Amino acid sequence: MKAAVLCILPWLALAQRGHNPCAAATWTADLAQKAGERATLRMEGTVFLPDGKTPAAGIIMYVYQTGLDGKYGSDGRGGPRLRAWIRTDSMGRYRYHTIMPAPYPDGSTPAHIHVHFWGPKAPQQYFDVYFEHDPQVGEPLRAAAKRAGQFASVVRLTPGESAMTGRQDFRLKAKADRFEASIRHGVDACR
Repeated sequence: MKAAVLCILPWLALAQRGHNPCAAATWTADLAQKAGERATLRMEGTVFLPDGKTPAAGIIMYVYQTGLDGKYGSDGRGGPRLRAWIRTDSMGRYRYHTIMPAPYPDGSTPAHIHVHFWGPKAPQQYFDVYFEHDPQVGEPLRAAAKRAGQFASVVRLTPGESAMTGRQDFRLKAKADRFEASIRHGVDACR
């Protein structure tokens, strides 16, 4: 708990001085550029309310991931090196550019991107995005993705001119997820 509190203190200080990444968020972001990397992956899609039909406008979407070494690293402010805050547009759309994350160094988890949501009509909640080509994505995840259809957590990437592209639509949950202290860095930075 002590380490988690120390992790968010720098962001709380910035928020108190008027820096609020949620207030500045737009519907697009570039995690790679902010971290000094060249983007090789573009993720885009639409966020829907729990009915799965109504676009969720004005929702904060916080994304973060590992780097090429499978580690989160630090942005120097107590948060992951590759992260961004996005606010869905009037049609619930989002887009971000990044690099392909690597699996954790111990091989315990496939490559993934963490995505948190909160805002009007959206209690705090999170999802993970995995990639179809990753051999570490097991059959249980693939089967769950097949059942989820449009809202699958396992994404197929397609080659593009300058980057691979993945489409991920999200259906928000009606109830909040429990956010442990170790994953609150995105929401806490916006308070």
